[in-house]
Amino acid sequence: MKSKFPTGMRVTMLVGIIMILVIVFANINIKQVGSVDFGSATKNATSVHLNWNEAENADGYDIYRATSKDGKYKRIIKIKNKNTTDYIDSGLQSNTKYYYKISAYACTKVFGKNKYDLEYSPVHEYTTHRIKQVVRVDFSSATKNATSIHLYWDEAENADGYDIYRATSKDGEYEKIIKTKNENTTDYIDSGLQSNTNYYYKIRAYVDEKVEGKYRYALEYSPVHEYTTSIENTYIYVNISSQKLTYYENGIVKLQCDVVTGDLKTRLASPTGIYRVTQKATNITLHGKYVVVYVERWIGFIGSQYGFHDASWRNGEFGGEIYKTDGSHGCINMPTNSIKELYGLVGTGTKVVIE
Repeated sequence: MKSKFPTGMRVTMLVGIIMILVIVFANINIKQVGSVDFGSATKNATSVHLNWNEAENADGYDIYRATSKDGKYKRIIKIKNKNTTDYIDSGLQSNTKYYYKISAYACTKVFGKNKYDLEYSPVHEYTTHRIKQVVRVDFSSATKNATSIHLYWDEAENADGYDIYRATSKDGEYEKIIKTKNENTTDYIDSGLQSNTNYYYKIRAYVDEKVEGKYRYALEYSPVHEYTTSIENTYIYVNISSQKLTYYENGIVKLQCDVVTGDLKTRLASPTGIYRVTQKATNITLHGKYVVVYVERWIGFIGSQYGFHDASWRNGEFGGEIYKTDGSHGCINMPTNSIKELYGLVGTGTKVVIE
């Protein structure tokens, strides 16, 4: 059937209907996105931490950055979570100005594109921090004893802490033994060392500010320093052949007495070697393989198996050749007064030498 409208009028009507439909559908459920702006930023040498408030009806945010205020802005991140209101822009250059702007968007599409805020935020300028240059540090002095070395150094400019390294030979492998985390700490005691032994140390300062995940260090280590622990001259010495015990304190004889060591006839000789006092006790009962005895004082040097103790059953007879036929079961029998004195002089860790 032929239309009663001329062809030109039909085209005009069709265009009008399409425009009306476009307007209607374009405004159905289109959220008007509120404006957004940066609220604050924190910075270090290699990153800028941006913060902003949520924009009304926003489903996410686009952040743009440039290296000059009027330069070309590049989108560096599309935030796809409406509840996200911060972003860390990392991997930046230190002591450098960066320019940022932000725009909110809604996920409702108009003609295939997200609905955006009508304007970008104002441009914000942030400057990354200057990386602190930390200078080389060196040891100033050291004090030593038989088992420890006390290291001292001066504060290094800009340092937040220090790494100390140790080796047992000058050109050997250096192990980091401590990372100090206080800029005001300028000494360290390296303990648990061997007596009369050479140790080699070097130190390096650092800044507690990471660049690409790593601490910022001084460019160089300190020179290597050699320190030697002193000879350990505080110890208990037992000579089996003479049946004598001598206690030396800093090389000075503090106690000497006759003893009875392990019985040679029954092959229960006392162990020989270098040991440490491991325990002390008073008024205890010793339970051995062949005997149970009560003692007033006990100084153990191989767990609870061997030690020094009083032996009242010997009626004051010690020394000589008693140990060859009537010795102990391996412990060192001492006169009551002597073990009492030794008990007050030594502590756990005291060196014991038996030969």
